[in-house]
Parts: sequence; C-alpha cells; structure tokens
Amino acid sequence: AWLAQPRRLASAVATARELAPGRQHSCAIIGDDVHCWGSDNFGALGRGEPPWLGRRYRLKQEIASVAEAAILETGVCVLDGDTPRCWGGIRFGDQRRGSAGGAGERVTEAKGALALSASDAHLCARRETDVVCWDVSRSPTASDRQFDEVVAGGGFACGLKGGSLTCWTHDGANPTLSEDSELITGVARLSAGTDHACWARGREVTCPRLLSRSIELPEAPTQLASGGDFACALVSEGIYCWGQGAAGELGDGRMLTSELPVRAELDGAVAVAAGRNHACAVDSEGGGWCGGATHRGQLGIADRLDRDRPVRVLGVPPAAAVLAGPSLSCSLGRDRAVTCWGSNATAVFDDAYAWGVAE
Repeated sequence: AWLAQPRRLASAVATARELAPGRQHSCAIIGDDVHCWGSDNFGALGRGEPPWLGRRYRLKQEIASVAEAAILETGVCVLDGDTPRCWGGIRFGDQRRGSAGGAGERVTEAKGALALSASDAHLCARRETDVVCWDVSRSPTASDRQFDEVVAGGGFACGLKGGSLTCWTHDGANPTLSEDSELITGVARLSAGTDHACWARGREVTCPRLLSRSIELPEAPTQLASGGDFACALVSEGIYCWGQGAAGELGDGRMLTSELPVRAELDGAVAVAAGRNHACAVDSEGGGWCGGATHRGQLGIADRLDRDRPVRVLGVPPAAAVLAGPSLSCSLGRDRAVTCWGSNATAVFDDAYAWGVAE
C-alpha cells in the first residue's frame, strides 16, 4: 500500500526523537519505545501475525531503553542499552536470530555497541574497540579497527576514524578494502547507498562503485546523501547530484545520467536525503521538496509522473530533517512530529495498538 498525500503520525502518541524509514516497514523511536508500521513479513514488526498490517504497532515493552533503530529488508534491530535486539527474518549463519514476536532476540555477539548502521541486508554495530558486522546469511564477525562513524551498504561497510577511511566487504573476520589497497585519509564526509559509498575530502568527492573518477564541487560539502545509483551533496549555494538520473532524481530539469555534479533546481536547501531513485530536501523555512520517481507516492504528489526537478510537498509541517527510504519519504518536524508519504506510509496515521490494547 502507498500514500501520495503526506499524513502525520497519529496523535495518540508523543513525538519522535528518531526515525528509520525502510523498504517494506519503518520505525520511529518515541520516548523509550519503538513504533513500527508496514509489512510484517518474516515477523519484522514483532507481531508474528499476518504478513501485511495496516496499523502501527509498538514493539513489546521488555526493552529497557532504545537508543536507535536500524531497518533491514526482512527485519528490525534496535540498540537496547548496549546490545542489539532483533525481530524478523534476520539470519546469522545457519541460525535465525530475529524473533517473530515478543521482545525480540538479543545479539550478544555485539554487546557493547555504541551505534548501529544498516542497509537492506547488512548490519554493523560500532563498539568502543571494534566493529561487529553481519548480514542475512553470515554470522557476526568482529574487526580489529576503531571508528568514530560506520556506514553500511549492500554487503559492505565503511568506517571513519579521525579523517582516515577504511571500507570492507563482509567476506571474513577482518576488514578488506573493497576498492583501494591503502588507507584513505583526509575524509570529512561519508555516506553509503545501496551498492556504493561516497566520501569527501575538501571539495573532492569519490564514489568508487558509482563514478569512474573523483569529482569536484564548488566548495566542501556539509552533507552527503547516497541513494540507489546516484548521490547528492549539500553546499552553501545548493544541492549538487550525480549518477543515474533517468527518473529525474538529479533534480536539474533533465532526466539524464551524469558523471559530473549537476545543480538541483532548488534554492535555500539546508538538508538533503536520497532514496532508491528519488531525493528530498528541506529549505531554510522548513519546507519539504522531493524529485525523481513517484511510482509509489514518494514525492507526495497525487499523480505518478516522475519529476525532473524538486516539487514542494504540500501538507508537511515545518521540518527539521527529511529522510528517504527506497520508496518512502518522511519528515521530522521542528516539533519532532513525524509525517510520511509513499510506500508503507498508510499505517502511519491508522489506529495504534500495543499488543491488542489501544494506546
């Protein structure tokens, strides 16, 4: 199910402090609780009931205090204290470790986690002294490197420590660089998309699996956002994008692919987010804008015609941030209210139940 008109999270709950949009399901952290909606395939919502649910549910209350949530294609993991707790069809080696109901299952191999980072089928937990990563078919494996930031993509991850970058594929106990054989230094910004990572060193941006060579921006970016087969950067004068543009996701008024950065037709942007083949932004007044593919309602407009430049999303309260899932868009308001549109958004505003008890 998809929703083209943005709708605010039901007023039965308080406002969110963090939001995690995904392909088939999404979650918001509200207080110390996790509220999820969308598809319950594989038990991703912790209900263990029908595969598609038209309502939003609160994950069960045995969780002490949730720091953050990470969305995978077949499950949900949250950071419960310092230990990941997972629901759904998440497999670790030959074992299924995500509970289809109840309080989820604690992944003790990753105890001591400080933060989580996930793509559709790959999850990493950053700890004080190392990083533990796993995907739907492999067991957790710890690296021997310390990082300040870790991002995960499809079967790979990258870690940043004091400007030094290391990327690795999930094919063994120790990190191996996926594209380069030497440590990369001087990195200030980092992002991961479906199959690629991008990083910025001053004005220079490198995306090895997306671009054949590095590109230069007018100035050093303050934010990078990686999507399916494209990426965007935020600088003081606006948003620049590059990569696949057939659906208009680059926002420059054309539907063309570009290996060079092109400027999106939007002034005053202060934040940007990238989905599979659409992008969204927030302007200085809190207005929401989206462009690119709209087949699942992810642009917040009534028709299904792709847009080659950003269009204003009507009905969205002033936003502090915007987030993009594969076919979903959400804004986190200045008042911390959550508004979503696109795939799996229909359950956001329906009646909420906590294990059969109306909230």
